[in-house]
Amino acid sequence: MRSLLSWPSGLGDQESTQSSGRGQNNSASDVVDTMQASKVDHIAVKKVIGGATLPGPFEWAGVSDLYFAAVFIPDSPQTASLVSFHNTIDVPKDPTKRDPNNTQAIPELGTAMGDLSGLTKTRIYAGPKSIEVLKTVHGTGPNAPSLEPIIDFGFFGPIAKALFYSLHFLYEHVVANWGWSIVLLTVLINILLLPLRVSTMKSSLKMQRIQPQIAAIKERYKKYKMNDPEYAEMNSEVMALQKREGVNMFGGCLPMLVQFPLLFAFYRMLPNVVELRHAHWLWLPDLSSADPYHILPVFMIVTQFLVQFYTPSPGVDPAQQRMMAFTMPAFTGFITWNYASGLALYWAIGNLITIAQQAVMNRTSMGQEMRDIAAKRARRKTGIGAKTGAGSKTGGKTIAARR
Repeated sequence: MRSLLSWPSGLGDQESTQSSGRGQNNSASDVVDTMQASKVDHIAVKKVIGGATLPGPFEWAGVSDLYFAAVFIPDSPQTASLVSFHNTIDVPKDPTKRDPNNTQAIPELGTAMGDLSGLTKTRIYAGPKSIEVLKTVHGTGPNAPSLEPIIDFGFFGPIAKALFYSLHFLYEHVVANWGWSIVLLTVLINILLLPLRVSTMKSSLKMQRIQPQIAAIKERYKKYKMNDPEYAEMNSEVMALQKREGVNMFGGCLPMLVQFPLLFAFYRMLPNVVELRHAHWLWLPDLSSADPYHILPVFMIVTQFLVQFYTPSPGVDPAQQRMMAFTMPAFTGFITWNYASGLALYWAIGNLITIAQQAVMNRTSMGQEMRDIAAKRARRKTGIGAKTGAGSKTGGKTIAARR
């Protein structure tokens, strides 16, 4: 008969932790964490079956939420087994008012560790999910894994972890405030990305220069349908022209391809590290929770609009450009409205730096040439060039008649 040691009732004060940095119920982030054969698994609350027995071996296993964990570290991993608990408790919807008629059911997870021999010997780690602390706690035996993987950074985990370690270094050695550390890290990231932005602008200028030639090629092939073999010749001509002129058709996408992983890594990292819990910056009381006054999201909308306004978009239809100028700010404002304010801080500071960098680049000879090309194209589309052309043709006909 096995004897079990249990941690049956979740973590923390459910009444005070209902609102997480993700703008959702904190208990929705409760998981059962297991490490088997050096592979970690995070079992979401909706997949946990109460009373289910999970066979071992387990290097370690337990339950955690966003910031805290209770983990069993068995002395005999090979003979350890785990039982999962899934219960619900009723808590007030408004923690400041204890109204028994205005409650909500909150899921609560727990685990129990047992040994097949009947004698259960295990250590228990119960505490914050601090990377520096978890790295020092290991399973039983030589080369046993630590508890560090219990922090789930998601798909971009390596990038998110690198960002956190950089942030932690700045906090420890430069400025002892997490908010200012985010600001400083954002500045450093944007300085590193500056050569890429310059390269992208050069690629955009090259693309603008050959737009008339591309338009002429497309004009020659417009009578063919897309499934016509002749239509493929058009793409070949365009690609040959781009190669000849040194144009990289994906050059304009490079900053986005680099910045999106960084953004999503920040998105996942900020509300998952206990170090930022209740970390303040200026008017923000908690960088892992939403801005209570929504100052940053509104600022985000304004700065994102200015980013769209200042950044040249060669080859993009003006109507589509106007649509993006409004949809992107609305999208970013929506994302940051109820999310961790640390993300909005990173995004907003990045926007300010992008605006400043783009404003300087727009004043260079390269930026001036881009504006001139765009202005000429705009004049042609409004018909000014067509009228001039019409006058030339008329003049030619008059001379011919006189002759």
